[in-house]
Amino acid sequence: MIKSKKSDYKNIIFDMVGVLLTLDYMKLFAKVGVIPITAYIIRHRKNPITTLLTMLNTIAQSETPSHFPLKYKNYSLPKCMSDWHLGQKTSNEILDEIFKHMEELYKKHYFASNFEKKTIQNVINVFYDSKSITATTKLNKKVVDLIKTLKKHDGNKIYLLSNIDKESYDIIQKNHKEVFNLFDGKILSCNVNLLKPSPLIFDRILNTYHLTPNQSIFIDDQKENIVAAKHSGITGILYKNSQKIYQELEELGVL
Repeated sequence: MIKSKKSDYKNIIFDMVGVLLTLDYMKLFAKVGVIPITAYIIRHRKNPITTLLTMLNTIAQSETPSHFPLKYKNYSLPKCMSDWHLGQKTSNEILDEIFKHMEELYKKHYFASNFEKKTIQNVINVFYDSKSITATTKLNKKVVDLIKTLKKHDGNKIYLLSNIDKESYDIIQKNHKEVFNLFDGKILSCNVNLLKPSPLIFDRILNTYHLTPNQSIFIDDQKENIVAAKHSGITGILYKNSQKIYQELEELGVL
């Protein structure tokens, strides 16, 4: 990677879920119940999160593509999840839809047992309930420290660009006001009716805050979002770990 001058980049845009916030598996499993989760792992020799994501991917693959599909890691998510992040459905509504899909899959013998279906339902109830968001995620302290460091550099502006539903964001923002006060602006999918990786949402943040693309960096944990940012002229950094981000920002002359 070619090292840039410090003056080249002034705007650093962060993703929220996956970068600023990470999934806390211990808290998630504790909320679902350690005993049933342990019993599931022993009985089926599978990680329930992997089972859940594989199932959601199966549902997504059965749908007619009519949107920019959301992804978590390499798994596609059903359209109702996109509707949720667009602010068109509540968490209760999307849970109802997913459970209906699960019943159809159960009739087709998709699950290894009724116990598996019930366990995955319990995980979903926690995983996608907005009220549980702070009980299943945690702030990435190293990323928060990075944002604070970036803010100390004269001229740097920090922005947030996230696919997230309004219910979850309101709870997260309320519980971490000191962190969200660090941002100079934000674009949320639920407020603008646009989703990453649509190029339109990148155009929205550029136009809203009058950002110059070649002076902007976008940090996200999904490869397709990085590709979309680059198509808008924004330099993309794929988040894998905090150390790697520090290294790449140093190479770009930001730190």
